[in-house]
Amino acid sequence: MYLLILVGGCTQSGHWGYAYVDAECGGIGTPYANMCSGSNFATLVAPTGFTNYQWYDPSGNLITGATNDTLIQTPAVPGTTYSVSMVSPGGCALTQTVTIGFTTVNIINLNSTSSCAGGNSGTASVQANGSNGIYTYVWTSTSGPNAGTLCQ
Repeated sequence: MYLLILVGGCTQSGHWGYAYVDAECGGIGTPYANMCSGSNFATLVAPTGFTNYQWYDPSGNLITGATNDTLIQTPAVPGTTYSVSMVSPGGCALTQTVTIGFTTVNIINLNSTSSCAGGNSGTASVQANGSNGIYTYVWTSTSGPNAGTLCQ
């Protein structure tokens, strides 16, 4: 990310122009954790755009090989706090923490199509708030009058 500042004076050269920049070392965004209820793993995600990442366990110990913006933790325990150290392209170091908690996902859009009368087979796509992306589900009747048949 670059910041361009233009400063100019009057055409008479009798005035000066000044620019003051107060910058704080930091990144855009904060880490977050995704863990579904009933699951035994969590996905911890740090802000993107940094050149180096290093994850640390709840005791502050370095997690060997955990040098990406994403960490999959198994087993995961809700309420456990991890930290991630990051270095920006400009060399600025920053450490942030993330606490594992159950993800709350709210469906904001649901589309479904049934390929058979009565809805025995078909597809559904779900767009969820609090999640990354669109999920697609396919179901097929395994018993009943439509089993093994192509419905038109």
